Amino acid sequence: MCPRAFAKRVIVSVQIFNRCHKRKVILRRNSSTQKPKEQNQLLAIEQFALSKGLILLFLVPILWLITAEFSRIQSQAKTEIAESKPKIAAIPFKGFTDNELEPKIETIELVGTNQEFNHNSLSLTKYFKSQPNLLAQIYSNLKIVGEWFKTNQIFSANEFVLRSVAFSPDDKYLVSGGENRIIWLWDIKSQQLFRNLTGHKSWVRSVAFSPDGKYLISGSEDRTIRLWSIENQKLLRTFRGHKSWVRSVGFSPDGKYIVSSSNDQTIRYWDVENHRSLHTFEGHESEVKSVVFSPDGGYLVSGSDDQTIRLWDVRSQRLLRTLRGHESAVNAVAFSPDGKYIISGSNDQTIRYWDAKSQRLIRTFEGHESSVNAVAFSPDGKYIVSGSNDQTLKLWNVKSQRLVRTLRGHESAVNAVAFSSDGKYIVSGSSDQTIRFWNVEQSL
Repeated sequence: MCPRAFAKRVIVSVQIFNRCHKRKVILRRNSSTQKPKEQNQLLAIEQFALSKGLILLFLVPILWLITAEFSRIQSQAKTEIAESKPKIAAIPFKGFTDNELEPKIETIELVGTNQEFNHNSLSLTKYFKSQPNLLAQIYSNLKIVGEWFKTNQIFSANEFVLRSVAFSPDDKYLVSGGENRIIWLWDIKSQQLFRNLTGHKSWVRSVAFSPDGKYLISGSEDRTIRLWSIENQKLLRTFRGHKSWVRSVGFSPDGKYIVSSSNDQTIRYWDVENHRSLHTFEGHESEVKSVVFSPDGGYLVSGSDDQTIRLWDVRSQRLLRTLRGHESAVNAVAFSPDGKYIISGSNDQTIRYWDAKSQRLIRTFEGHESSVNAVAFSPDGKYIVSGSNDQTLKLWNVKSQRLVRTLRGHESAVNAVAFSSDGKYIVSGSSDQTIRFWNVEQSL
């Protein structure tokens, strides 16, 4: 029992003693009429109250000292345990430079920040002051270069799941889109939020840069595709035509055309300058979740909930081949940099590697424990990265067809992955509301 409770009991005991004493005085005044039995009862009550009060008055200070000493010992033990744990210092994120990151982990002093944020000058270094452990995560010899932001901690009103991420061709910017209808544009070198682009009326499912890096397109559940200028961060035009959610968007290699896929089971081919639909590709029997141009711009490959991958000829506007093999929905597709191969990720937990010319299956990569949501080739075509609902990214060697590394750190599904143009970094977007950068060069 705590000292406060004992003190309360002492007060009660004293009150009882006083009441009993008053009653004794009154009864003594009428002692002539008092019976011996009543006198004995009164004396017993008085003695009980007095003895209890004295005992408690004696014990309270002793128990108080014991409790204080116990608290001191417990606090000292916790401090010793905390000091005995290995300390992991934060890894500084300095943007993408030609210099290699130092293998030695260095502690950095983080700059303080206030609670008010300007969207045009939000510094990641400032934010990390309130999140000192944000970068202190190391997995084997693969290091997380940086965890850019956790949206529900920076902007509580803009909490959202990330659905798409992309590097600009020169690796100067990173763009991300998600379930709050806002497109976030980050300056990688300065580590600052460069701009947020607003206009969509529903979740942003896909984002992509033009080959020259001057423009950005976004596809949304509001059924529109929007074209933005990077120079002045303004909306240039809106493409309308899909009858349901837009799931995937991409530029042609020359930047003159846009391709989009939708839950309306179609793929649309758009002219950027005239902002009109040139052709609608039909054939899938369910939602078309992903579509990309071949490196030469002559072909399209698409993946759908109907469990198929379809190869289309852009010039003749016809279906060339349907690739079957997946046992569930196909969530993501990609061409190799030389255009000779295709990869696909599916809800059947596999990545399949296809020959684009013969359309035959070369290899099935297995290892994920849940749906594969995103896939990408490295710029040199030697590696494949995949993101899954199992909260991991996996890096695969194309030539040996083996798993190189499993990247752990996200706390929910990985929905988007992308390589930097030099192939040294991977960026991933997740349902845990974070974007993470990974230095893959040191892990190979």
